[in-house]
Amino acid sequence: MSFREHPRLVELHRINGVECGETLYSFHACANVASCMRDEICDYLLKTKASFSIMIDESTSVANVQSLILYVRVTFNGKICTYFLGLMPLSKATAAAIHKELTNFLTTVGFTEAVLHAQVVGFCSDGASCMIGQFGGVSTLLKDKCPLSKTFHCMANRLELAVKTAVDTVMLRLCLLTSYIKFTVCRPKTKMKFRLWLMTFQ
Repeated sequence: MSFREHPRLVELHRINGVECGETLYSFHACANVASCMRDEICDYLLKTKASFSIMIDESTSVANVQSLILYVRVTFNGKICTYFLGLMPLSKATAAAIHKELTNFLTTVGFTEAVLHAQVVGFCSDGASCMIGQFGGVSTLLKDKCPLSKTFHCMANRLELAVKTAVDTVMLRLCLLTSYIKFTVCRPKTKMKFRLWLMTFQ
């Protein structure tokens, strides 16, 4: 979502009774705060040399603009935390293009090849072949710079796919059952045969 939506989101929270204060409402302020948070997270990772994982997801807006969102997952004060790191525009949604944008962004925020080689221990995304494909996916391309990285299919995405498959299966069987009932009960001839068939079980 664009930072330009930030004032509207703040107003929505205010309508719902959330106290949001009186400052930092503009999208400029939102972008500045996000930038400061990113700098703090990157400084922490570089100074402590803590191991971290990368989480990415590609999306297309209503304006047909493709973008890539990036999170890092790291242990902080004994707790596993997930932090937003950046949002990057994509020229193409191919594995090579995503890998290029991702590595360029990581380099821009201060993660050198030495840092990626020593500290990145995980890569997580949805199950798209361009993300976790065994031969040409982003995770495979990252292995050259992040040899310690292990690839994970996002659990939330896996749950969504499982629920969708279950619902589709139930709906298919429901449609078949409805069609069968209409065929056997709603027609006079088949209705009589259906009754006779039921009588055999009495």
